Amino acid sequence: MARVIAFSCAHVCTPETCAMLFGASAPDGAPLEAFAQRTLEDMPDVLVCLGDLWEAYYDPPDIWQTLAPSLAELLAQPGVVRLAGNHDPGSLIHVEIDGVRYEHGHHGLRPSDTPHMRAAHRGKRMVHGHTHEPQEGWPLDVGSLRFTGTYGEIIDGVARLRRV
Repeated sequence: MARVIAFSCAHVCTPETCAMLFGASAPDGAPLEAFAQRTLEDMPDVLVCLGDLWEAYYDPPDIWQTLAPSLAELLAQPGVVRLAGNHDPGSLIHVEIDGVRYEHGHHGLRPSDTPHMRAAHRGKRMVHGHTHEPQEGWPLDVGSLRFTGTYGEIIDGVARLRRV
């Protein structure tokens, strides 16, 4: 079985886009760089970006690589899977690794649907983001790398919520 690190909702963007989308109180990118450095030092077998890496609909293409260079270096490593979120494009919407489903979690989900989604998927071996509200257990909600500084580590089928 693989050691998997999964993160979501880095929302790398220009200060202008950050202010527009998240308000003046949006946190800086320090957790992103700290996470990237820590993960580069201890690479998992698989790294899954669950989506919302950057703000593709507002910022220039690939500006996230300039704004978060350590994260760009991390995502260039072998064994990285990038899924599409609702803020960034892509065709891969889920992947299964060792019997665990990984997805962004936004398909058919409004933020107000979070309690219903958690109830419907209770006990299912699934890892997702999108809500920005981390929660341990199955399904594992990794929260937001930018806003809560959280991510998931799944080892031998055991999922744990981690903090930067």
